[in-house]
Amino acid sequence: MRNLSTWSKTNIILTFIILFVAFLAPILMEKFVYGGKIQEVESVCNNIANKQSELYATKNEYTRVKKSNQRLLTSVLGIRNIDLKHYDYTITTTTKSFKIVVEPKIKFLKERTVPPQIYTYTHLLDGADSKKWSSL
Repeated sequence: MRNLSTWSKTNIILTFIILFVAFLAPILMEKFVYGGKIQEVESVCNNIANKQSELYATKNEYTRVKKSNQRLLTSVLGIRNIDLKHYDYTITTTTKSFKIVVEPKIKFLKERTVPPQIYTYTHLLDGADSKKWSSL
């Protein structure tokens, strides 16, 4: 590096800094920006699961929600509209279980404000593993 001009040395240092930031940015983004969104999804799913348990106790059935009918979450399950802003929640049901699939909305994926992951929450009525979290 002794034979390089100051201009070349500056360019090399700037290149290393840019590469360091480029590799560090996704890690920091996942840690700080996406962390709140993941907690939001878990909180909403827990609220949906609690409401589903209440409905099962009174009506002996779970409420099914399709991706096209998100209004059922607010009207039947009492979830606020602000909680449904970034994700679509789909609930599939059987007689003794339900599964919540959480998909990010395309608009927020393009803006990179939510992590590109699909979450599932499974609840089994009489199972040893009654609640399972996974991200696909």
